[in-house]
Amino acid sequence: MVILTDLKGNSRDLPDNIRAAQEARVMVTRNLDTEDSIVNGTFGTIANIVPIAGCGPTTVKLIGLELDNPTASQKFRRKIPGATDYLVYIERFEEQMSKRGVVRRQFPMKLTFGCTAHKVQGMTMKSAVVCLKRVFESGMAYVALSRTTSLDGLRIIDFEEKKMPI
Repeated sequence: MVILTDLKGNSRDLPDNIRAAQEARVMVTRNLDTEDSIVNGTFGTIANIVPIAGCGPTTVKLIGLELDNPTASQKFRRKIPGATDYLVYIERFEEQMSKRGVVRRQFPMKLTFGCTAHKVQGMTMKSAVVCLKRVFESGMAYVALSRTTSLDGLRIIDFEEKKMPI
């Protein structure tokens, strides 16, 4: 397991530590390259963690992702000299904060084991487990249930008929 450590903060700030490992599911949280399909909401799996040479295994330089969309991103591939893999390598993103002189540096991704109906709108996937427990609009159920390519790939939990449109 790799621990990425930055600045200490209070409870309203970003987490002090991010724990990630190979095979963890993540979602990109920034539009890194819209023309190359690396955008907010892009899903993938961590396949490689590249440490900074000489800084020990806890200081990470790049994170290699295997994206769910295999045709996305050609610019972010092969960032490691001699690498011939198909991974998309993401580096720390630097953002100026509203407080003068404060800079936030982080990998623009978060662990993603599930997502809302709003986030998956427009996506297509082979399989999904859809929880209908907190559906408050009929359109939410439609969006969530219509994302899979076949009924064989759809599993529904917490179904309540009274929440479904007629």
